[in-house]
Amino acid sequence: FGVFATASKSFIDRLHLSGGLRFDTRHLNSHQLEDRFEAFSRNFSGLTGSVGAIYNLQKNLDLRLNVARGYRAPNLSELGSNGEHEGTFRYEIGNHRLDPEFSWQFDAGLDYSSEVFSAQLSLFFNRISNYIYAEKAGREQEGVPVFLFTQGDARLFGGEATVILHPFKYMHWENAFSYVNSKRLHVVDKDAEWLPLTPAPRWLSTL
Repeated sequence: FGVFATASKSFIDRLHLSGGLRFDTRHLNSHQLEDRFEAFSRNFSGLTGSVGAIYNLQKNLDLRLNVARGYRAPNLSELGSNGEHEGTFRYEIGNHRLDPEFSWQFDAGLDYSSEVFSAQLSLFFNRISNYIYAEKAGREQEGVPVFLFTQGDARLFGGEATVILHPFKYMHWENAFSYVNSKRLHVVDKDAEWLPLTPAPRWLSTL
């Protein structure tokens, strides 16, 4: 169950503000299945919100700023898995004691557009409490590696840059680059501070 409200306001045709608040509550109930899945029941709730602004610096140039408070409850797989995930070829074991994730995200961007050239730059910083991820356990079960769902504080930052050229009527050249840097916080072993399954830097050029 959830409820939310949003609002927006423009000033002097150059400054545009928007924001919202949302409250969510979730109940999960899992039944026992032989010796594979245990019975458990959990309740989660969270209050989130965001506020953002777009300022028209020039006719074709916009500045974007946003701050948001996020929330995500652990899903049934993260809480109660106990078996091989056929799509990833790994044995996943859930954790009934996982808490919901809460985050603060700050992002900013610049957008420029014209008939022959457009560009966009977006930067973000995200601080997540109780970040949920699957960690390799260092052993195998039923012939596949075991992964345990666990959580901890994390921080992620990165951005995206896109450049699009239209030098001719029938020519479209688009270049996009994205980068994410993600680490676990408060980790004693520095070799284990990098979050698993973080995407690599990516550049895509389409003509």
